[in-house]
Amino acid sequence: MSNEHREKPVHSPKARVSEDMRNLVVERIRVMPSDLRVVIGMKSYTKEDLIENVKAGSKIGKTIMRVEMEYVRALASGKIFKKGRLIK
Repeated sequence: MSNEHREKPVHSPKARVSEDMRNLVVERIRVMPSDLRVVIGMKSYTKEDLIENVKAGSKIGKTIMRVEMEYVRALASGKIFKKGRLIK
């Protein structure tokens, strides 16, 4: 069969959302200070390490994704800020 007759892979909406979330997290990390260091367990990660792990979908990358998405959801829902003020 020739290449021109092959169907392109269909990406599910869930896969697209997941890719969009990953891109959002990567961009949020990119705008953080260049000297950022995050310690998880006994290991220190640079900003570049975090981006690589998120893109690769590693265990650490998935943890970073979960934490960042929890923050974004809380921010969007008003749990963190209400009317421009930090909720304590």
